[in-house]
Amino acid sequence: MTNGELCAACGVPSFVVNEILWLDSGVIVQRKDEGHRLVLIECENLDSLFTMVGEAVGIPLEPLVIESRRKSAKDFVQKYLPDGFTEMLRNNPSLLDAVVAAQFDTARLMGMGLGRMVERRYQGDEEDYAVVEIREPFSIPLWIGNLLGGIEAIIGGEWWFEYLDVSRERCMARFFPSRHEVESGRDYQRKEYRYRPGDVQLKRCEVCGAPEVLSRFIWMLERGFVSSVYTDRRVAMNGEAGLREVFSALEEELGEGIAREVVDAQRRFIKGGFYSIDGLMSEADFRTQFAFRGLGNLRRFAMGPAGLHMELEDSTLHLMVVGFAQALFELAFGGESRVEWDLGGDERLTVKVTPRSG
Repeated sequence: MTNGELCAACGVPSFVVNEILWLDSGVIVQRKDEGHRLVLIECENLDSLFTMVGEAVGIPLEPLVIESRRKSAKDFVQKYLPDGFTEMLRNNPSLLDAVVAAQFDTARLMGMGLGRMVERRYQGDEEDYAVVEIREPFSIPLWIGNLLGGIEAIIGGEWWFEYLDVSRERCMARFFPSRHEVESGRDYQRKEYRYRPGDVQLKRCEVCGAPEVLSRFIWMLERGFVSSVYTDRRVAMNGEAGLREVFSALEEELGEGIAREVVDAQRRFIKGGFYSIDGLMSEADFRTQFAFRGLGNLRRFAMGPAGLHMELEDSTLHLMVVGFAQALFELAFGGESRVEWDLGGDERLTVKVTPRSG
């Protein structure tokens, strides 16, 4: 089966089976780089989440998201390139188009949208540039960060970009050699995942071996688009970097307030029509839900009128998970709530939601 061929039984691309591992710890990783953690999450609210949190704290988040994802993407792409590739490219510039096409194809198969090289110049000097079109991007700043990191890994040097045209459906950007300053003093480093055994057992497709639950999603490869049968929301498979690091950095620099803003923004998005309670409860096996999305191993989950309590091992994107838990409780029982959480050193996340009295 080619990477773009869909399984006749579950409809999942063979790329997913060939390149991605679902571990018994509730974690998703890349087969060729098991320190690189992935998540399968709803993405329609990502850019709005960045905007809302940035407005709340008075700091535009887009540059931080782009920089965080740029460094992670550069590190990731470099691991796939043969030693001395930059010199090989100078001797044979035609290699560039093949490598870029492979990167765009991977993004398409993971539901990130469609990338296309509109024009380029590659002579190995400061006049080089590339114009890229992105159709139906799952997230514009994460796409831009991916492209910057990929270009720097493939060609070398530092690159930056300018938008030529931007909308929700289409983004055109020009990339060119340039030094760039990060709007934070933090040195972004990808956090390597270290495997810890768990007890998650996902039922598998008998034909291809992918988690059977993925049959609940529709993979529209001609658009680079994946949607949920139950919620009709778009999802994408992508690295956690660019989400995890940027919020962690802001939390360290600005304190607990930024964490509360992220949680509340996520809560409001989910309650504000992003989901219905029927859509959420229709997939009531929350342990499976967290595991196949790569968010961790749900050890405990209890919800009733008096509150919600959950414990999640090997968690990631914990602020978004906390916002989801609070929204779930409020959608189920109405009214406002309070939420408290604790993230242990082993990534064990404990969340407690209680009704707000009065």
